[in-house]
Amino acid sequence: MVTLTDIAARAGVSTVTVSKALSGKKGVSEEVRERILRIADEMGYRKAAGKGAEREEPVQIGILVASRFMQDSRSFYWSLIQEITVKSLEKNCFCVLEAVERKDEEEARCPSLLTGDRVDGLLVLGAFSAAYEKELVSNARVPVLFVDNRPTVAGYDAVMSDNYSGGLVMTEYLFSRGCRRIAFVGTLLMTSSIDERFFGYTRALLGHGMRPEEHWLIPDRDPSQGEIDPERCIQLPEVMPDAFFCNCDVTARFLIEKLRKAGFRVPEDVMVAGYDNYLIGGGEEEAGITTYAVDSKGMAARALHMILHKVKSDYSYGLVTVSGALLRRTSA
Repeated sequence: MVTLTDIAARAGVSTVTVSKALSGKKGVSEEVRERILRIADEMGYRKAAGKGAEREEPVQIGILVASRFMQDSRSFYWSLIQEITVKSLEKNCFCVLEAVERKDEEEARCPSLLTGDRVDGLLVLGAFSAAYEKELVSNARVPVLFVDNRPTVAGYDAVMSDNYSGGLVMTEYLFSRGCRRIAFVGTLLMTSSIDERFFGYTRALLGHGMRPEEHWLIPDRDPSQGEIDPERCIQLPEVMPDAFFCNCDVTARFLIEKLRKAGFRVPEDVMVAGYDNYLIGGGEEEAGITTYAVDSKGMAARALHMILHKVKSDYSYGLVTVSGALLRRTSA
């Protein structure tokens, strides 16, 4: 008996594309549909009769991520990819990963995942340049879902940590600990996640009758490279605040090291809070950074659920946020 998988292999497309072509659903060009119908006829394909007689074919999901986010084997994105992959097996689908090199992103080269009908849907993990995002969506003939990044291209769905609420929660926590002068550490206009955590920080300040002060807005990375640079970027202000809210735990650990070298005690002299509950190489508990733990399992489950539904229909979800939780440790 000829199956959809047999036809897909002969036509060089995915099984979902074959299914859509044979059933007359949208999402397949007329040229491809006619080619698939011709191949199916040549192979003697006959649709199985009876309810439930034809098993649903597996879906192929592409995962795209910048290589700069994958340098550490314990990175947040490796964890997210692992969660997505494990859950995909429960949903009768498979994942294909492609890491994008910086040069390819700078030159806006289309990833190989989007050539030759290799995947039925695409998950884009993390931040890319606006030009590269535009290139992706203009070349994608499959549904696209952004994960852990608010897309610059309008009209595309995304799954994110609730960065605004997380920033608000962490700043309010510092206020509850008696802090009044609170600095923010993170390069603005670098990623949507950093900006939204800053907006939450700003909202907390306004709620206490305060506004962000320029000398307490401290960058942590070079905007042209996007990588945290503790030597050149993370500088202690002349007038010290009561606490620092850092956009991520990696930055928080670098800051704590600088504070201690300068003779400050954490948290006795100054408090430090982070975000993500992630450190390069591990050791989150030992580092003792009070942080906002991102729910990577919840984000993975939500992202997979959404992309599978988008593969089968034209449904749009908009921006979906997944809440995390405050973890109290010794730094604040």
